Amino acid sequence: MSPYHAAMAQTAEEWLEGQADRALARQRAQVDTAKLLATFAAGIAGALVATALQVGVPEGLDWAAAWLLLVTFAGVLGVIAVDRVAEADHDKVLGLQVLRGWSQEDLLVELRVAELKAVYSNDEVVRLVRSVLAVELLLALATGIVAATSLLT
Repeated sequence: MSPYHAAMAQTAEEWLEGQADRALARQRAQVDTAKLLATFAAGIAGALVATALQVGVPEGLDWAAAWLLLVTFAGVLGVIAVDRVAEADHDKVLGLQVLRGWSQEDLLVELRVAELKAVYSNDEVVRLVRSVLAVELLLALATGIVAATSLLT
C-alpha cells in the first residue's frame, strides 16, 4: 500500500463521522446564507420605499409599499425564527452513559447516532428555511415593484 493510501485509510465509522460533520457545516452555512439574503432583500426594498416616501406627498402606492415593507420585515423575522439547526447533544449522551453503564464502544456508537440524528433532523429545518425565504423574497420583490411604480408615476 502506498503512503498516500495508508494515510487516507479510515474506517467506515470515521468516514461517516466526517461526513456528518461536513453535512452539519453545510446546513449551518445554508441557513446563515438564507438569513443574510432575507435581510439584504428587505433592506433594498426598504431603501426603495424610503425613496418613494420622500418624493412628493405620500399617496396610495406609497402607503401600499410601506405596508408591504412591514410584511417583508415580518418575513425576515420568519426566516430567523425557523432557524432551528440542531447540534448533537453530547452532554445528554454522556449523562446517559453514567446511568446506563455503557462501555466506551457503546458510548462512541451513541455519540455517532446523536450526530446522525441531528443531521437528519436538520434536513427538514433547511427545507423550511428555504420555503420561508422564498416567500420573503417574493414579498421584498413585490414591495420594491410597488415602490418603484410609485416613483415612476
